[in-house]
Amino acid sequence: MTPAISLSTTNRSDVPDAEQPTRTSLSSLNGITGPAKLTLVHSTETKEPLARRQVAKAYTEKLVEDYAAAAMRHARLYRVPDGTWVGEVVGLDGAWSEGETEVEASALLPDILFDWTMFKVINHDGDIPVVDGIDLNVL
Repeated sequence: MTPAISLSTTNRSDVPDAEQPTRTSLSSLNGITGPAKLTLVHSTETKEPLARRQVAKAYTEKLVEDYAAAAMRHARLYRVPDGTWVGEVVGLDGAWSEGETEVEASALLPDILFDWTMFKVINHDGDIPVVDGIDLNVL
């Protein structure tokens, strides 16, 4: 079964429709794996483009999280001559962490991989290596 991502808008009853502020809420994406079915619920047609952008952003962030988690399964940690620990994923040039301990370098790497990947996706670099079948170059 494909998980659903629901997006809905709410309106205040004390404000005329023409002056309605839009407050949008997105269901939690925690625990969703694989493809998701996007369900948009809108009170007016004019609010649809904003909702689509919010869903696209949330879905992109989820894909980047999955990519970073997959990359972490290929991470390696090693100690350099000055005693510093380095964490990296071979092939993800420029995405690495360092720390005074192995634990510190390992703990920093997931956030660095997420930020590195999100930067690449936002800038449409087109050179993001495929990891475990996840290809973000199509975003």
